[in-house]
Amino acid sequence: MGLNKQIRYNEILTQIESVIEKNSEGFTDICLTPAKAVFSLECEILEQLFKALTLLQKLEFLPPLALIHGAHTRLAAWESKMQSREIWKLGIFKNSPLPALFQWFQKLKGAVLSKFSLYFHDILAQQTTPSDMRQLCAKLHHDHYQK
Repeated sequence: MGLNKQIRYNEILTQIESVIEKNSEGFTDICLTPAKAVFSLECEILEQLFKALTLLQKLEFLPPLALIHGAHTRLAAWESKMQSREIWKLGIFKNSPLPALFQWFQKLKGAVLSKFSLYFHDILAQQTTPSDMRQLCAKLHHDHYQK
C-alpha cells in the first residue's frame, strides 16, 4: 500500500463476510462447537472493526462508535477467558501472555480508535475538558491530532 492510496475497506469487508458465510456451515460436528465459537468470535471482531472503518470513510459518527464498542466488548470477553486459563500463566507463552492474533486485533482496534478520534476530534473535545482530551488522546495507539 503506497502513499496517497485510499484503502477500500468495503472490499475487505466483503471478503470477510464471504469467509464467514462460507465457513459458518462447516462446523456441523458437535466436537467442533468450541472451534465454531472461537471462529465466530474472531470473525465478529474483524467484521465489526472493518465495518467501522468503512463507515468512518463516509464520516459517520455513531454507527462506527457502536461497532468499536462491540469489538472492544468481544476482545475483553476473549481476554478474560484467556487469563482464567492456567496455560497462559504457566505454559510456553511466558514472553507473550496473549496470542499473536489477539494482539493484532488490539492493534487494529487501536488504529480504528485513533482514526475515529482524528476524524471527530472537535465533537469529542466538546464533551470533555481540553486536559482530559489530551490525556485520553495520549493513550491512543497513534495520537494523530497532537502530531
